[in-house]
Amino acid sequence: MIKIGRAMKHKINVDLWLGRIGLGLIFCYCLLASILYFYFAQIHLTLSFLPFPIFVGEITMFLCFPLLVWVSRDGRLFSPRAIFFLGLYFGWVGIRALINYHFDGPLTCRNAALFYYPIFAVFAYAFYQKAMVPPKVLIALAFLAAGILFFKVMNVWYWWTYATFVVIAVWNAKSAQWRWLGWIFMAVIILLGKEYFYKGPRAHFVSIFGAVVFLVSYFGALLAKRRNYTAVGILLISFLLFIFGFFVFSNHNALSSVTSLKELINTYNAFEERYQAQQNGYVPEKLSVQLYNPKKFKDFFPSSPSATTQPAATATVISQPATTAKKVPQVSPSVPVVSTAIPKPKGIVEALLSPFMPHWLKNIQSSHIREGRSLDLDETNIVFRLFVWRDMARELIDNHAWWGFSFGHPQRSRSLEVLHWAESEWGRDGWITPHNSYFHIIYRAGILGLFLIGALFFMIGRLTRDFFNMNSVEGGFLVGGLVYWLVLSNFFIILEFPYNAILIWSLFGITLAYRDGLKKQNEIFTK
Repeated sequence: MIKIGRAMKHKINVDLWLGRIGLGLIFCYCLLASILYFYFAQIHLTLSFLPFPIFVGEITMFLCFPLLVWVSRDGRLFSPRAIFFLGLYFGWVGIRALINYHFDGPLTCRNAALFYYPIFAVFAYAFYQKAMVPPKVLIALAFLAAGILFFKVMNVWYWWTYATFVVIAVWNAKSAQWRWLGWIFMAVIILLGKEYFYKGPRAHFVSIFGAVVFLVSYFGALLAKRRNYTAVGILLISFLLFIFGFFVFSNHNALSSVTSLKELINTYNAFEERYQAQQNGYVPEKLSVQLYNPKKFKDFFPSSPSATTQPAATATVISQPATTAKKVPQVSPSVPVVSTAIPKPKGIVEALLSPFMPHWLKNIQSSHIREGRSLDLDETNIVFRLFVWRDMARELIDNHAWWGFSFGHPQRSRSLEVLHWAESEWGRDGWITPHNSYFHIIYRAGILGLFLIGALFFMIGRLTRDFFNMNSVEGGFLVGGLVYWLVLSNFFIILEFPYNAILIWSLFGITLAYRDGLKKQNEIFTK
């Protein structure tokens, strides 16, 4: 019996299974967040000795820590240089968070998350290296992703990531029949899900455009290196058809607000005139600071399909200055609009499936569909962001905050408060978000923030170069998946919120691990 027990002990690869458990924890979080979004992310524990809740993202992080320590105990996963810089960075985040919390309170925890969520890249890198995920599991996950795409139950921001994963799975299919079926399925997904591919928020389709430009550039160069100029021509024609699709299927108001620079400048100048006229005598209100705005989970699953919360922008119409007859809506980007009914199914397939779908599935679909906005509102929404970014820059310069503001410092925008934009938001919370993750990094870390952003894009460039040199198709798609999120971070609250950041940093860590695995394989083959 003793010999059998020892034999079984030797057969169990503890590192492998702990790596799989770690990846499983991260995967489960990202899967639920992609469907339930902030409703899931706000699940938390309340401890009597802490003045702030412990959210499910942080719980996942705490569970991953001991797994990381165990699988990396042999010192092979990370070089001494990597350990030094990781320790230096996360040590800085931890020490600064503790100091800022002491002086500025719990809001520190919220803004510190922008800097400690990259730990998920470390988790994913280590777990992926150890897990050796079985091919059958990857096939099952590909089918799961395909089902989520088909039934449209994910939040719009996750569409590109799911599509990328399915494309990689189809490309790696061993059977030619499965590959053809996969490509046909993706064509159907794009045709049925045009609101995810060409529509939705402007930041979404601009980010898709940026990712597609990257993929066309990467694979065009890869095909040209192989002297397959016929394929290069087909790729360029496909890209032109993709651009044509924007003009046919996209929301024309959203597209015009992005491309009509003259109209945007006129809108900006009109509101700037109003701001200048109203700013005299402005005195900032004393506001209490809230850590977050609680969402009710039951609102996501109403008992009937008659009312569904939809993450779109509200607007109340206010007239511009007398210099123009045009009316421009006031924007409050994150206030939900309540839809009075589930949208009617569009297309033959959706019409056939609709009677068999439960109400909760229809509610999920409806909650992720973004209705188009007027051109005035789209333009004003852009000006809203420009004013916030302008005020951030002025605040940094006026206060000589070359190393950024405290994590606990509540950011406020003079322009928004003078114009009474999003008053219900900053009046309730006592702070605003900049809707640009890169500017937020600079706002909190100053010069060091610039260095961190530069380091991130340098690593993306290294990944692209390494995959290109190894002729990796999968690597190109993985970086393309990251490019979508990197572009999106210019316009929305992405790296700050766990339901976005944990996925992005985990994908980044897996991409790094996949690159290093390919390098090791190439070294073996070249010897």
